Amino acid sequence: MGSWTWDEMNLLAIRRLHYHGIHETYDPLRGWDPQSEYERYLYGKFQQIPVSDIALVITQLIQGGQVTKKGPFWTLTKQGAALAYGLCEYDIQKLSGLWQEIFKLAKPRPRPRRVLDIGCGGGLTGLILSQNGFLGPEASYYGIDCDAAALEAGRMLISRNPGATSAISLSEGNALGLPFPDHTFDFVLSKGVFCYLPMRKAVQEAFRVLMPQGYLVVIVPTMQYMLHKAVAALKSFQPRPVIRYSTAVLLGLASFFGIRNPRQSRFFVGETIRGVQKQIEGIPNLKTLFLQRLSVPFLSRPIALIAQKAMG
Repeated sequence: MGSWTWDEMNLLAIRRLHYHGIHETYDPLRGWDPQSEYERYLYGKFQQIPVSDIALVITQLIQGGQVTKKGPFWTLTKQGAALAYGLCEYDIQKLSGLWQEIFKLAKPRPRPRRVLDIGCGGGLTGLILSQNGFLGPEASYYGIDCDAAALEAGRMLISRNPGATSAISLSEGNALGLPFPDHTFDFVLSKGVFCYLPMRKAVQEAFRVLMPQGYLVVIVPTMQYMLHKAVAALKSFQPRPVIRYSTAVLLGLASFFGIRNPRQSRFFVGETIRGVQKQIEGIPNLKTLFLQRLSVPFLSRPIALIAQKAMG
């Protein structure tokens, strides 16, 4: 099979490691009870993968320092987990058609040329936007994140992928204090990040670096999604996820009534449309183009805010 490539088998093997670990016998289906439609898709794919191929992938990951052995299991290192998360996110975004729906709704004209992704993880959204013609000619994609391991994994993956047609730059940064001057970008996006933040401050900071007539896209998970995850964790007797997702539901209820933590938190918020609306009310020059749930399965039909910066 040669050196590590972007083929689907490697992606599946890494995702399998990320969620369940692989037993030293390399049984890819050991103890896996797929719950979501996406996991059932992966389960079916795994049944078609030769055991020898999975063993080879694991060997390459061990040599690269992404996998270590703990007891009878091969498990991911921090770098390996970042790699796995980035690959999973890339795969899910592609399968779901997330950005096709976003760009159909936003209709940015001309196509974006300077894009900022706040909380980019490994920055693989930049690959998707570039590979699928969403960006303008000679476009530049800038991703910032506070997770150095995710950025390192992203740089490695992007360097090995020949499909990028845009310049992609990744760096550490804070969403509440972006390291860019005013009016730098014509398209700013963030997915699954503003639910950890004081949203009003985050939107205001994103608007600061956005050019007049530029677009802001914010994607956040819903309170219904968090409630579903809490119930599923309760049924499977997983106390930590129960606490995590139940807290998200409670914070979502508070946000619904306009109450929001003024600082960044390790707990995320299960958002509501009304809660997001309350956070952005009165922000100067913010023109809301869309504030509804999407139809895509990514994050189980998340809420999307699409706004344009009016001339001020």
